[in-house]
Amino acid sequence: MCIVHLFTSYSFTLSEITDTALNAIFRTIREDYKKSMELVTNLLGILASFAKYRDFHKTLITNKICSLVMKIIDFELDRHKTWFETLKEKKEAIDSASSLNPKAQHEFQKLKLKFTELIRKQDSLLAGDLQFIYFRLR
Repeated sequence: MCIVHLFTSYSFTLSEITDTALNAIFRTIREDYKKSMELVTNLLGILASFAKYRDFHKTLITNKICSLVMKIIDFELDRHKTWFETLKEKKEAIDSASSLNPKAQHEFQKLKLKFTELIRKQDSLLAGDLQFIYFRLR
């Protein structure tokens, strides 16, 4: 989070940012977007800050970040759908059981909390994605 604050708070010229640092950000997003939503959210925040500047657009296009952002959005929508279906199946299984099993109810509540946390993280990630796209298209 400190890195995002650093890049959004200070005015940098693109020449001050090395290609190595940018390539590390691009590579990390490309390799880890399925593993860590929080990391990718922060890195996309950095890229959204850069996307405000036209000089940076060529670098974004060269590294195919726009298509990667669309891939991330698609992946997160699929993940949401999968989790929602799992939650729905668990709920139907509990509802169809003749006796209310407290352990099953507890497991369902835990799964529901995990799903709620996933949605919170996805909201943040998708907001970053859309912010990036907005600045890229401006």
